[in-house]
Amino acid sequence: MKKILLLITVFMLASISFAAEITDENYQWYIGKRIEFNPKASDPYKIGRKTFDNKKYSGVVLTVADIEQDKKGNLIIFLTQALENGKTKEIKIKAKAPQAVLQNIIVIEDVKPQKKEVKSPAPKPVASSQAANRTTPLQHPAPASNNINNIDDSSESSFFIWFIVIGFIVAFFVFIYGGRRNDKKMSIEVVNTRSTKVRTYWGRTDDEKLIETVTTRSTNSHTGASAERDLVLKLLKTGIPAEMIFHDLYLEKPSGGFRQIDVIAVTDAGIIVFEVKDYNGWIFGNGKHSQWTQVLAYGKQKHRFYNPVMQNHWHVTALQKQLKQFAKVPFYSVIVFFGDCELKDITFIPKGTFIVTEGRIVEVVDRIISTNVAGYYINKDEVIRVLKTAVKNGNTEETQNKHIEKVKDMLGKDRIFR
Repeated sequence: MKKILLLITVFMLASISFAAEITDENYQWYIGKRIEFNPKASDPYKIGRKTFDNKKYSGVVLTVADIEQDKKGNLIIFLTQALENGKTKEIKIKAKAPQAVLQNIIVIEDVKPQKKEVKSPAPKPVASSQAANRTTPLQHPAPASNNINNIDDSSESSFFIWFIVIGFIVAFFVFIYGGRRNDKKMSIEVVNTRSTKVRTYWGRTDDEKLIETVTTRSTNSHTGASAERDLVLKLLKTGIPAEMIFHDLYLEKPSGGFRQIDVIAVTDAGIIVFEVKDYNGWIFGNGKHSQWTQVLAYGKQKHRFYNPVMQNHWHVTALQKQLKQFAKVPFYSVIVFFGDCELKDITFIPKGTFIVTEGRIVEVVDRIISTNVAGYYINKDEVIRVLKTAVKNGNTEETQNKHIEKVKDMLGKDRIFR
């Protein structure tokens, strides 16, 4: 989208520049005319390197001896002023904006008196030798009005033609690139609300590129992976560095097997361990009960699931056993509920544990970091090494499948016959 807007800007500037170009037919008409400068106009003129004060010449009648354009496109106007002693004064002004120059000029009359004019013409100024020796270009007939807008109707028509052409070009690019959308767009929090905004960058979202600084796990790698990637994005936007966020970790247990952790953030206040749940409906739970309840269809459907507070407690415990220095590092457990769910009745949540919906993740993380004393890390590099190893453990399908089978065997649902 940024490239499209830049392209539109370039085309618009080119068209305006083309439309505003002063042609030979436009400015040559002024040669031989007696003019005044508009006192209310700005000062786009230069005399050498100094600014020409057109207000100073307000009410002064000048004669246009010649007009030229230099190689840089600047408009050079040669003027003469009739003085009281019968002499003339030469004035040479330069401007980078030819259209502005001509718009600030008010034409009084021709130097030569018209045949039908009854009153005697004003004294004819004597041209300087420099102006007299200059060959005057072919004069063009005066337009019906002294207004610059009537000088050359072809300029206006060309402007509108270019405007229409540019409109078609812009519409083409919007049609081609505006419809390119990535099927894996992420819904992100905007000012702690559930409104969404997706920024597309040539078929990919900027947010996806940001997420990939932490994790390369796809949304299809396992159940809940999409919600976990959303969480990673939110953590990055709180200011936590990418190298301090770890996704989809597999901690090896002394007894064999692995314990899978969704997301871990290493902060100054300590280590935050996240458990992600992606549910709809009403959620009821007690921190001391082994089972929580999900209610759907206004109470017509109920589903039980393992207490996420207890689940993440075991994750924290397993992580604390990895290094001796973890005994002095504060740990925080955060259970995040994504999806269209509502926390109806949640009680007995232990200290250091937080239950949060996706719209308030940033608020909770900020609270943990701002209200707690900085954690003490004896060797932070060692902490990062252990967490990186846990991430690598999950890079193989064999490890993931073993963990899934271990969980199924622990739940024992295949051994229940109703």
